[in-house]
Amino acid sequence: MTTAGSGRIDVHTHFLPTGYRAVLARHGLDTIAGTPVPEWSPVLHEEFMRAWGIETSIVSISDPGVYFGDAGEARETARLVNEEAAGLLRADPAGWGAFASLPLPDVGAAIAELEHALDVLGLDGVALLSNVEGTYLGDPSLADLYAELDRRGAAVFVHPAVPSQRPPLVYPPFLFEFTFDTTRAFVNLMYLGVFKNFPNIRWIFAHAGGTLPYLAFRMSLGAFNELVAGNVPDGPPAYYARAYYDTALSYAEPSMAALRRVASLDHVAFGSDWPFTRQLFETSVSEVPDWAAGLVPREGDPAPALGDLTLGERTQVDRGTAEALLPRLAASHPESA
Repeated sequence: MTTAGSGRIDVHTHFLPTGYRAVLARHGLDTIAGTPVPEWSPVLHEEFMRAWGIETSIVSISDPGVYFGDAGEARETARLVNEEAAGLLRADPAGWGAFASLPLPDVGAAIAELEHALDVLGLDGVALLSNVEGTYLGDPSLADLYAELDRRGAAVFVHPAVPSQRPPLVYPPFLFEFTFDTTRAFVNLMYLGVFKNFPNIRWIFAHAGGTLPYLAFRMSLGAFNELVAGNVPDGPPAYYARAYYDTALSYAEPSMAALRRVASLDHVAFGSDWPFTRQLFETSVSEVPDWAAGLVPREGDPAPALGDLTLGERTQVDRGTAEALLPRLAASHPESA
């Protein structure tokens, strides 16, 4: 795909294997968060990777995840997609990685699948939705899962889900509900003490943390509430800085400038959100309206607008942060060490 040890590592990219598409179809789902279910195949994915210098794609399942109201089906679907992901890794361990899906809300089943995915299949971490059926990350009912993730020092990729209750607006949920839901999950994790009590989990928040960078000050005011102050002993800004963030669908200067005020570049990782962003990346510059200049990826390149970076700083975002989070990748790319 690219010269080993030189290309981008994409921590936020999705896959939709045939078996998972069949599950979506069985539940009558032809859209995801208001967007049509995109076409996906390893061949199409690798074409995208070659086009933009992506050496490794870390795939995960997006919303709606694997739970559709039946715990047994959720277990089967999680196993199906994790086995599919493992097949990609076996075929090309340097070109592919994966975050495992877990069959929440059944915590016991989720822990069992976590063990299988990491210990047997060798996946790189876990993908969790911001909420499952209205239960948000941070909820005490998930304590046993947090404990196991903490024991392992696991990398946990947090992807937004459509909230179970939302205003009856006509806009598709991906437009802004996704960013709000990521923020809800972060606030819940922070103020309910999960960050404090399980410090070894390495949390990666999609889309530059949703609205967190912009709302960082306002969110911090919760620390003055005596009911939760003990859960943020280091102060909210410390927890913002310790978390990791990807750049997917947050490429524009306003988003990236705000993110850099709450996190250093060694906590920012490249993400594309492909194939849900396929049309965006394939849009010709001549087709971009004047008002969007500087807001859409330049010539389709998903590189974030992080300002004038040195080569080392750009490399840090493109691959260095991901290699630190996922040591298997550094071992797979010894040329970059």
